[in-house]
Amino acid sequence: MKSGILKISAILLATVLLFGCGGGGNTTTSPDTGQPGMAELSEYMGIQLFNTSQMRENSTRGPQVIDIAKWRLEITGLVDNPRTYTYDELLNKPGVKRVTWVHCVDGWSAKILWEGFRLRDLLDEAGVKNTALYARFYGYDDYRTWLSVNFVQVNDVMVAYKANGLPLRTDRGFPLHVISQGKYGYKWCKWLVKIELAESVEGFGYYEISGYPAEGNVGDWYYKPVEY
Repeated sequence: MKSGILKISAILLATVLLFGCGGGGNTTTSPDTGQPGMAELSEYMGIQLFNTSQMRENSTRGPQVIDIAKWRLEITGLVDNPRTYTYDELLNKPGVKRVTWVHCVDGWSAKILWEGFRLRDLLDEAGVKNTALYARFYGYDDYRTWLSVNFVQVNDVMVAYKANGLPLRTDRGFPLHVISQGKYGYKWCKWLVKIELAESVEGFGYYEISGYPAEGNVGDWYYKPVEY
């Protein structure tokens, strides 16, 4: 009898260790506040969503912990009115929600509900000069990538501060994540701190200068993911 109880206890303990350590569940605790959070949305307007735990953490320097009170987003370069924003100022911008796939060249994909603001709104406020052809993105971890200004405008690129109804987790790019729909994940800058408008991107971009296709269009290279 005693040995049977011990076996059951061992099984229960193993279950807790296996499933209770983050990654497989659908609830979250904010790594930024240390407070228990609400459950992530699993569905939005009839669309089934992936949990953000299904997005692998494969940043170049690991998750970045940012003091949001000191953090600022700069808009600089070829603009008429360089701007600097606090997190609260950006939260008060006209919002947008969008379900968008992110596809990584590592071979994984996730369908996430992103919430944030339109990048073009910030560019309009800064007054992009006619000579500016590219938006260069800088992450807090010194990661760099870029998009053409034309792509930003035509595709209504957004910058997210929420994923599946919750503020971004530290390991998912808090406070801001560029949502480059139609591009592979290396064109999605996390922990965004600066956007620089420029005439050229020669020699710029972490993966771009490493030999990855500069445009990073999904399906043009590596593999064409299946979306459902």
